[in-house]
Amino acid sequence: MPITVEKLNYIYQPNTPFEQTALRQISFTINDGEIIGIMGASGSGKSTLLQCLNGLLRPAGGKIILDGIDITKLSARELNQIRRRIALAFQYPEQQIFETRVYDEVAFGPRNLGLDTGEVEKRVQKALIDTGLNYDYFKNKETASLSSGEKRRVSLAGVLALKAPYLLLDEPTAGLDFEGKVALINHLTDINCQYQTTIVLVSHDINQLVSTCSRIIILHEGQLYLEGYPGDLLRNYAALKACGIEVPTFQELIYRLNCRGWDLNDSISSLPEASREIGKKING
Repeated sequence: MPITVEKLNYIYQPNTPFEQTALRQISFTINDGEIIGIMGASGSGKSTLLQCLNGLLRPAGGKIILDGIDITKLSARELNQIRRRIALAFQYPEQQIFETRVYDEVAFGPRNLGLDTGEVEKRVQKALIDTGLNYDYFKNKETASLSSGEKRRVSLAGVLALKAPYLLLDEPTAGLDFEGKVALINHLTDINCQYQTTIVLVSHDINQLVSTCSRIIILHEGQLYLEGYPGDLLRNYAALKACGIEVPTFQELIYRLNCRGWDLNDSISSLPEASREIGKKING
């Protein structure tokens, strides 16, 4: 079933001199099996929104409907059951890693699902491989000895091992090299296609979201600023720049050429498309 967010509000430190509204009247729907991107400047409410979707933060108002249930009304025990279905990977791995050994960290979720030892091992092995970590080499390593990039991969592996139908990923490729980023995004696309897993992907990289997501939501100062298909959003050059979003280089080029009267298609969402469009124009 889709995830429906209705007029969601969240306030940090309410009724104090430090009160700060992080989300204001946010409403949108995430369809089954969709990869949806969320972006915005720092402090726009992206991470807060993910933690509300997972039930870690209880909103000040509004609804979040998951599998037909308004999770904002659930008890702590009921939310623990919901989190087995909607897994969250934090932006900073040190906030999520708490086991001393890599194997135990990745196995924590599957073990809590009551799976047998063989199935747990199978999931741990696959999750580590899928995040680019050699199973035999890393399974017995201490988590404290890992680099920041390795911690991020282990954190993601722990989430993937749950095989949850909903994945919430906060800047999952930050700290990874180019090959690691490509491999992880390819893996997420594969599990989306194979299992119809719904994925919510927060990123500052608009190129990544444009090439991966079916829709993109842009937050600005805690409000839903823009929402739409990648090609449609890229048409809103001025609006994107106004809220601090750096558009892809190819879109910047198209915008500047159109300012000079080229009349190019401004809904293009990839570099190859842009190259073909410009080539056709040059060759008449």
